[in-house]
Amino acid sequence: MNYKRLEIPDLVLCEPKIHEDNRGFLFEAFKKDSFNNFLGFEVDFCQDNISYSKYGVIRGLHTNTLDFAQSKLVSVLQGKILDVAVDFRVGSPSFGKVISVELDSFENKQLFIPRGFLHGFSVLSQDAIVNIKIDRYFAEGESIGARYDDKYLNIDWKIKKVVFILFISFFMVGFMLSFIVPKITDIFTQIDQELPTSTKIVIALGDFFSNNYPYLILSFIVVIGSFIILLKKSELHIVLY
Repeated sequence: MNYKRLEIPDLVLCEPKIHEDNRGFLFEAFKKDSFNNFLGFEVDFCQDNISYSKYGVIRGLHTNTLDFAQSKLVSVLQGKILDVAVDFRVGSPSFGKVISVELDSFENKQLFIPRGFLHGFSVLSQDAIVNIKIDRYFAEGESIGARYDDKYLNIDWKIKKVVFILFISFFMVGFMLSFIVPKITDIFTQIDQELPTSTKIVIALGDFFSNNYPYLILSFIVVIGSFIILLKKSELHIVLY
C-alpha cells in the first residue's frame, strides 16, 4: 500500500498495489500496522458502514460533536464517487478548506479522513456502493453538519456536467440532421438510387430539425433549466443528512 498526504497533510490517500493475472486481481485493502505506522498514531477501526446510492445523490456534509468525532476510511466497492472532506477543526490553519478526491472501484484508492472533518460524497457513476470504516460507534443526537450547497464552502460536486454533455450531444445531433444529412440525400438523388427505409427516416428527422431548429433549441433550454431546478430541490436526487 502506498500512502500519500494531501494538501491538508492529515488527509491521506491510500493507493493499493494491485496484483493482476489471468484469473483477475488481488490487493490488500487494509493493513493496520503499516497504516498506523504511516499516520504516526493509533487508529482502531471498529465498524464498517456500506451505502448504496444512484447517480446524482449527494450524501453530506456531516460529522459528530467533538467528544464523539469519528475517523473514517472511505473506499468504493462499485462505481465512482467524488469524496469531499472539509476541515472543521476550530483553530486549524486550514479551517474551512475543502479537499475533494475521486474514488472508484477500478483504482480502488481510499481516503483517510481524521476526526474533526466534515465528510460527504456525490455519486458520479450510474450507481455506487461505498464502504466507510469508522473508529467510534455512532452516538444518537451527536451528529452535526453543513448544507451540501453552503455558499461559503462553494463545493463543486461535479454533478451538473451531465447537463453540459446533454446540451452538446443535442447540438451535434441537430447539426448533423440539419446540415450533413441533406448533403447525403443530394448524393443519393444524383445517382438515382433507392434509399433504404432507415435512411428515409433519418432524412425525415433531418427535415423536421431543419424546419423547427430554433423552437427545438428553445424547448431544450427550457427542459434543461427545469431539470436543474428540480435537481436542486428534489429529494429524489439529493439526500441530505
